[in-house]
Amino acid sequence: IDIRYINNERIDLRDIAPQIKAPTLLIHGAADPLMPLGAAEALAALIPGASLAVFDDCAHAPFMSQPDDFLATVRQFLNA
Repeated sequence: IDIRYINNERIDLRDIAPQIKAPTLLIHGAADPLMPLGAAEALAALIPGASLAVFDDCAHAPFMSQPDDFLATVRQFLNA
């Protein structure tokens, strides 16, 4: 793994994202103040076959603010 920054300041693993072979579901809150939606979209584009679920009216922790929708999304992904 190519870690570009040390001391936990930043770790950039975008170069290895295309190597991910497992089915991947990214879940993102559209109003996330910590991570812009564009970052999730870019990551989803780097991971082959990745799915991106965007929760409107949701911030950084969809599993906490919309737990029923979160679980339904994960279940649908796992059953596909």
